[in-house]
Amino acid sequence: MAKSKIIYNKKINDNYFTMSISASSETLKAKPGNFIMLKTNKNNLVYDPLLRRSFAVSDIEEDNIVITYKVIGKGTLGLTYLRENDIIETSGLLGNYFNCSLNNKRIAIIAGGIGIAPFPLLVKRLTKKNNFIDLYYGGKSKNDIVLLDKFKEVDNIFITTEDGSKGKKGLITDYINREYEIAFVCGPNPMMMHSIYKLNETCEIEVSMEERMACGIGLCMGCIVNLREETMKNKKCCKDGPIFNGRKVVWQNLNN
Repeated sequence: MAKSKIIYNKKINDNYFTMSISASSETLKAKPGNFIMLKTNKNNLVYDPLLRRSFAVSDIEEDNIVITYKVIGKGTLGLTYLRENDIIETSGLLGNYFNCSLNNKRIAIIAGGIGIAPFPLLVKRLTKKNNFIDLYYGGKSKNDIVLLDKFKEVDNIFITTEDGSKGKKGLITDYINREYEIAFVCGPNPMMMHSIYKLNETCEIEVSMEERMACGIGLCMGCIVNLREETMKNKKCCKDGPIFNGRKVVWQNLNN
């Protein structure tokens, strides 16, 4: 555990924020898909909520890491009250990471809502290696489409919203109709599952799971993901993941 300083905590819209946090030299080695855990009560003066929350590393800026979060409950609401120079308790780096060593590949990045969070850092790494990248990004409304300025280097961007307020009206999975060599997916479980059905069979698929995590180090067994291998395997999302082979995940056993 460490004490980190808030560099900024910017409101994107009523539901989404981006926060920059001072980081150790070890944390600055973050790879796309890694996450950190934050204690979300201000200055740790109270113990509600008790458990830390997990957040993907969105980007690295100088000596700081950036996270993007959506206000969903008490924990993330607590983050919105933090201001520049406030101190927050952190732990990490945690988890595994996306394959970012690809060269000259056709790549799909598929995100739903806050599932966009781990991808700015991934795109920053992939666009340096002559990859062709399509971004598919869906949300319920225009307020769920954020961070587009971080994806200027991708080749194509496809946007949908369920209410039609930005991009095309519908689900983002309805517009996946090209063949790729590898896809990176993060978002609601039903969206990730249907993305796999829409991608060509030869496409490798890496998914970033968003299971609830309590400890972040595999002790509490609260974030189990079932994988179908030679036999059924129980994997810990925080320790064995959060990145998994999407074709092996038993999606029917997960909460939506």
